[in-house]
Amino acid sequence: MEAKFTPGPWVIDAGFDGSGDFNQYWQVHDGSDAIVCSTMFCMAGNKEANAHLIAAAPDLYEALSDLLFLCRQTAEVSGTQEVKVACAALAKARGETPEP
Repeated sequence: MEAKFTPGPWVIDAGFDGSGDFNQYWQVHDGSDAIVCSTMFCMAGNKEANAHLIAAAPDLYEALSDLLFLCRQTAEVSGTQEVKVACAALAKARGETPEP
């Protein structure tokens, strides 16, 4: 259950394509040379918001992992549907098939 993605923090930077239209795009990277994703060819109006969400992914993964650890220590919530959904989300982030 080890995460194999590029460690955070991830940051975003704006850029402009060189097509002559100078459309703005966003790159999410690790602060050095590892580009995690780019919205260069995305025409959606929400590409900046998507870039911010993607940049938050390592922090969200860690926060959810920590929260699940605490939830599993409490009998009242350890087997709830919410905990199962959270576990499935972390499995999906790791590229694994969630347990039923």
